[in-house]
Amino acid sequence: MRTLALSVVTTLFFALAGTALAAEPDVTPPEITNLKLTNKIFKVGTKNTALITKAKKKKTPTGTVIKFDLVENAYVAIAVFKAKEGRTVGSECLKPTPELEDAKECVRPVYMKTMQRIGKPGPNRIGFSGKIDGDRLKPGAYGFGIVVSDVLGNSTPIVTRSFIVVKG
Repeated sequence: MRTLALSVVTTLFFALAGTALAAEPDVTPPEITNLKLTNKIFKVGTKNTALITKAKKKKTPTGTVIKFDLVENAYVAIAVFKAKEGRTVGSECLKPTPELEDAKECVRPVYMKTMQRIGKPGPNRIGFSGKIDGDRLKPGAYGFGIVVSDVLGNSTPIVTRSFIVVKG
């Protein structure tokens, strides 16, 4: 009799717990706040992974650090884009061609690579030396496109930050 009562209580507990868990799935995207770059203008470092060091009166810093806060554990995808010249057609910025030479100029982002990291709740820091897969970024204007998503697939809209790589 005691076993039967325990069995009924256990079954009822798991049934109620399962109902509660299934009733409200997490549909809230993670939140990214306080997104900053330590250096918006920098030269490319010599190492693949950026090291944070204090330079002694250098004119141009080496690399940058992407700083941001998260409210939960999340996957962080950081796409690197090169800013290139374009021409406006309607609401799009397209690659310049002879047919579009009279169209209004614009700046179009050209995708290069994506870095992936795992973020934790609270402050996060991701070093960026200016090298991707061993390839140095050439001097010019670039941008980061950052998207954060949780384990259930909820993701933030893309957040962008621009930076400039100089010859060094």
